[in-house]
Amino acid sequence: MSYIPYALALQGIPYGYWNHAAIPRDDSTPFYATNGTQLPSREKLTATGVSCAGYMNLLRRHQGLPVPGVDDPQEDYPGGTGAWYKFLKPHLLPYDPQTKYEDGTILFRPYTDNVDQGHIALVYDGKILHSYAYTWEPFTSAGTVEPGISYTNPWNDGYFTHVAPPNSWTRKEVSTPSE
Repeated sequence: MSYIPYALALQGIPYGYWNHAAIPRDDSTPFYATNGTQLPSREKLTATGVSCAGYMNLLRRHQGLPVPGVDDPQEDYPGGTGAWYKFLKPHLLPYDPQTKYEDGTILFRPYTDNVDQGHIALVYDGKILHSYAYTWEPFTSAGTVEPGISYTNPWNDGYFTHVAPPNSWTRKEVSTPSE
């Protein structure tokens, strides 16, 4: 899990809100939905914020892996929770709040609509690493809010609906089998 030191080093970067526009396939906030290993600086990330899916996109990029949906011209929201759902779908299992999940497991709630945009988090050492906001209330002019990227206790309140094992999201291919 070579991505863990990088994942931990990003703690404290604020959450970046999505403005409901099309997600650009570039190195911009809050999704950073582009491929390649050149990563934005901590200063840029701190100034602009990172969404939950953007955090996972950065972790994939750190490993030299493509971001879900970026190479699919039909995907309107590359790197978003909808693209992550398509990518993970063959590997998703029901979430059980009583289960102690292996490090590197993804906890997931799929995108439903602009109100319930889903969420994605990473299990590590019995806790979760993720980018989140306490509220959906108005945010700063920069479009960011605290706490952002944090290492927190798991949310065992029924919020997450699925899990994906570590090898499901660290694989190179991002295409899914045709349905």
